[in-house]
Amino acid sequence: EMLERFAKGNGYYEPQYQAYKEREKQQILRLGRALKVYFKIDGEPIVRDGQGWKTAFLIRPEGWKEPPEENW
Repeated sequence: EMLERFAKGNGYYEPQYQAYKEREKQQILRLGRALKVYFKIDGEPIVRDGQGWKTAFLIRPEGWKEPPEENW
């Protein structure tokens, strides 16, 4: 579920509700550890970025279509 949130946010996720921030922080840390082990990543796959978190890899939601280059 958390990985899907990152995909929908184009690799970025910021907790919306203060009451959930600590719980979501723990979920993100567990996800990062699982990704490191599964993909044998040396660095951190998810890092803090301002008020949220950012993936150090490209992730897109299911069904995402690459926009034409002129829109980038």
